[in-house]
Amino acid sequence: MRPDIADLVRRPLYPKLEDHSSVQSYPPVPGMYHHLYWLDHSHREAGVGEFDIKGTFHSNDYEVQMVKQITSHLSKQGCYKDGELAVITPYVGQLRKLRNELRNTFSVHLSEKDQGEVDTIDELDVDGNAPPSIERRELTQSVRIATVFVMIY
Repeated sequence: MRPDIADLVRRPLYPKLEDHSSVQSYPPVPGMYHHLYWLDHSHREAGVGEFDIKGTFHSNDYEVQMVKQITSHLSKQGCYKDGELAVITPYVGQLRKLRNELRNTFSVHLSEKDQGEVDTIDELDVDGNAPPSIERRELTQSVRIATVFVMIY
């Protein structure tokens, strides 16, 4: 992990966390000027259904479109191999919307755990829409999408 990204957890949680010497020689990220960006916006999350007990169905359409554009930009750099692009998100609802948006352009891969949770949301019909059909096609680039596993003590 790049030191500037590791600092996000090092400073508040793991002050003794040390970087391996190999991370100092990572090349620049093709298509990106910096290694880390912060995006501040005022676009609210989409409405959350009554069955969102854990708060995991949250999603933000603005963020979904931003991720879609960045993913598309990175794939156009021509240097990422199939499956090297990955998107992580804290919410299953956001993962579901990302999957639905990105699979129009990419082959999208989810873990079994995430796929099961997304299937549950699809069955519950959170947005009031029928679950989207999956279209099989030849795609040259695949993207992995996953939720972040957070353990609270």
